[in-house]
Amino acid sequence: MSDLGKLNERIEALERAAVDLREQTSEARATLKDLRQVQKDIRHMLDTEVREIVNYAIDTAVGKGLAKFADTIRGAQEQAVERVTREFEKLAKLYLEGDRKGDPSLHDLAMRGKR
Repeated sequence: MSDLGKLNERIEALERAAVDLREQTSEARATLKDLRQVQKDIRHMLDTEVREIVNYAIDTAVGKGLAKFADTIRGAQEQAVERVTREFEKLAKLYLEGDRKGDPSLHDLAMRGKR
């Protein structure tokens, strides 16, 4: 084979290699584009998952905190109701019986004023 023949074979081989390289470059670009979309989807999914996990953790912590204070709050409410009830009982007794110093009751005074 002459030098010209070898050169033509070499040129044809290089042309085939160039065509293969263009095809592989095109495939690589398509794959890269697909990978970028997958990366974007994963980031979105992670953002959503992380947000859900954080919200769940917050809800759980708040729920536990409220459960801990529920008994304390209930006890404070009961004490407040008992205090108010005692004060009303004192007021009712004062109204009906007076202050035990011999003064007339508020009820007696009110009845005297209506006569």
